[in-house]
Amino acid sequence: MFTNQKVLGLVLILFLLGTGIYFAVSKLKADVDSATASPTPSPSPSAQLNFFASPTPNAQQTQTQELPLSKNKRLDKFPGVLQPEVLNGKQAVIQTTKGLISLEIYPEATMAASNFILLSANGFYDGLKFHRVEDWVVQGGDPQGTGRGGPGYQFPDEPVNREYTKGIVAMANSGPDTNGSQFFILKKDTPLPPNYTIFGKVIAGQEVVDKLNTGDVMQKVVIGDLQQTSH
Repeated sequence: MFTNQKVLGLVLILFLLGTGIYFAVSKLKADVDSATASPTPSPSPSAQLNFFASPTPNAQQTQTQELPLSKNKRLDKFPGVLQPEVLNGKQAVIQTTKGLISLEIYPEATMAASNFILLSANGFYDGLKFHRVEDWVVQGGDPQGTGRGGPGYQFPDEPVNREYTKGIVAMANSGPDTNGSQFFILKKDTPLPPNYTIFGKVIAGQEVVDKLNTGDVMQKVVIGDLQQTSH
């Protein structure tokens, strides 16, 4: 027979066991709820932009990674500098109704070359006009088509170590360190001051450049390896 003392002791043991199980279950549930309420955050636009300045981008990533371009083709900041292995040995092919223009991209102009490659690879220039055509130059790359627009940011000038000769491609600007998306192609040797970062030269299609008129459109700009043959 159980005495009253034994019954009370058994009840106390059962109570303590139940209490321990209750708190253990409660803690487990709280941990699960906490994990559910704290998902991994999505990358911000700035994190996506920083991808282009990462140590190991490659040419394929350059052409497929999307910049956060809005419908009016504007960015919040300079998209970043590509690594030498991406910049070296690149060309751009500009498709127009007058024909194709192939440009060799000079990798020493790291900011201007990176900017042009990234904007081109993401379709920024597709559909934009050459808004300025004179006997010595053609200029384009303004989303507004007026000569006053840009991509939404500016970046610094770079040293100019080449001459402004026929076929040279350089950044257009409105003063020191105001580079954006506008660029020009020279139709003849021109004695310009070294204020316009040179980032390329026409290697095929200079006769197409000479045929361009104000309002002609860059239908598409494609980035590829320099050894590729343009068609």
